[in-house]
Amino acid sequence: MGDDLMQGRRRSSRSSRASRGVLGERRVITALFCDVTGSTTFAEQLDPEEWTEIMNEAFDYMIQPVVRYEGTVARLIGEGILAFFGAPLAAQIAKESEKACHAKVEVAPTARRVAEANRLGGDDLIIFGGAGGNFFIEELRRGAVGTMPFACVPEMFRKVWDLYQDGKEAEAIQEFDRFVPLLKTLGQGMGKEVLRLRGVFKTVNVRHPASPPDDRTFNEMRTIVERLELAPASVA
Repeated sequence: MGDDLMQGRRRSSRSSRASRGVLGERRVITALFCDVTGSTTFAEQLDPEEWTEIMNEAFDYMIQPVVRYEGTVARLIGEGILAFFGAPLAAQIAKESEKACHAKVEVAPTARRVAEANRLGGDDLIIFGGAGGNFFIEELRRGAVGTMPFACVPEMFRKVWDLYQDGKEAEAIQEFDRFVPLLKTLGQGMGKEVLRLRGVFKTVNVRHPASPPDDRTFNEMRTIVERLELAPASVA
């Protein structure tokens, strides 16, 4: 009786999941952990800035073969990386999903990932850049057809895109470089403040548990907006 009941519950559970479209898949994957040996000793002998530069190069070196063989870097752990091979992620999802036509590359370094995504996805996948639009020019050079940035200065990204498409890369870079200080400060949770300064919002209240920037950061952003002469945004 007990065994029959358990069998019935399993069948019912599978049927329920199938009716909701939630089907799992059992597959073999490979997990790889790669670490820098003796890193503590080296770190004690170098300045923090120098050690950070060395580790960034080491991460790039470790990540390259993972991307090349269609693996996925799950996370950076200390001085090492954890990667998976065989999991249905990124390029594999694009290949197996008939309706997948757009992909946003968000994880840094975005430029190299855009190039790899274009190589693996081919003409069937349209690539957008991410990371707040901070690497828009580099992403365009590698085949991105747009970006999904903060909503504060869409007219700047539109102008850069138009200039680049017209073959005026130098002018596109010049226009983009004007806004680099703004993009850097946006990363400190200041996107809504820019929209307030431009007349879109009346307040900059955000959901908890976000912590507000300090007064100096607000003053720095106000100075940047004034220097760029950003007119109030038009609101439909």
